[in-house]
Amino acid sequence: MDFLQYLIDWSEVWILVFPLTGYLTKRIQPEFMRPVFIYLWIAFFCNLISDGMWLFLDIIPKEYLSNTVFYNIQSLSRFICFAVFFFMLKQQDYRWLQKLLVIVFSIITLFYFSFIDSFFNINYISSDMMSGESFFLLFFCMLYYLSILKSDTPRFSQQKDFWVVTGISLFAVVNFFIFLLYKPLLEENRELANKIWDVHNYAYIIFILFITKAIYVPFTNKH
Repeated sequence: MDFLQYLIDWSEVWILVFPLTGYLTKRIQPEFMRPVFIYLWIAFFCNLISDGMWLFLDIIPKEYLSNTVFYNIQSLSRFICFAVFFFMLKQQDYRWLQKLLVIVFSIITLFYFSFIDSFFNINYISSDMMSGESFFLLFFCMLYYLSILKSDTPRFSQQKDFWVVTGISLFAVVNFFIFLLYKPLLEENRELANKIWDVHNYAYIIFILFITKAIYVPFTNKH
């Protein structure tokens, strides 16, 4: 296998070492970063298991050789953790709309896994649910940007939350369409689907690098 491709295939694991190292060395962080770190740990272990299981093809029974559930776990935990992150910010604008987003997402997710797909589907990731997660997170990001435009924050680049939200925004914009089209593509053209998943991995790298940048932004209590 080409080394670069191998690096991209494992990018969801090694890229997380950067922010987690930052977390271990820069322990003084604002309270709203706590759900971000919880997500990073969940993502690290989910990705390590889902990527690592392919190293044990001769040991793991074929009926258990599926990493789809770990992507579902990570998708739900990503929405939950970053929704909590947005609620922990001091912004009060659009708070009712944020609560509505959580309620609607919860109802749709419960309906989806009750009547449309199984959370433990071993054949496909729940790409429809994941595209919905991207859409709702993107909506949270739009509300955040509207709030800071109305505020008197002098320099956005000096705010940790700005870097986190920008990373989420880029990840959600790119992956909304990838998740939406991934399952049909997988059924029609698996090779093209795999190439498109590489785009997801590149977007994930950028997403995590933005979070890493946020960790190293000097912490001030003027938020």
